[in-house]
Amino acid sequence: MFVATTDSELDTLLDDPESIEEFLRTDEEGRRSLDVDKSWHGIHYLLTGDAWGGEPPLDFIVSGGESVGDVDLGYGPARAFDSEDVRDLARALAPITPEKLFERWDPAAIATAEIYAIQPDDDEEREYIGAYYVQLKEFVTAAARDGLGMIVYLT
Repeated sequence: MFVATTDSELDTLLDDPESIEEFLRTDEEGRRSLDVDKSWHGIHYLLTGDAWGGEPPLDFIVSGGESVGDVDLGYGPARAFDSEDVRDLARALAPITPEKLFERWDPAAIATAEIYAIQPDDDEEREYIGAYYVQLKEFVTAAARDGLGMIVYLT
């Protein structure tokens, strides 16, 4: 899950991490969010070449940012990326088209890496991941353009 936030909202959450659940439940008018379903791990792997690591800023799906306390939202705490982090991320994603992303699509390597919920020999999986990657890139680009930060968490 990705939620666009102001830096002020991030500061509040970092000062009071226990408020993260209420913040995420509250559907503020205009608050942008994106759920990439089960594609998150495949996108992360294709961006970084690593199942659980990678280099910043492209490792943002599973690491990086500042932990918002220790409130477990399903698979650990949320992580905060301020507006400067999001601008850096948008610049890093800019040249990565879906075609470029899929240059790393190696079914044997994906199977060995045990990427969550991905069947690497299925062409529909590529389309599924590609569609969510495009949405994620657009989400990050829009947040950066609007000077927003971002909360990332796994459910």
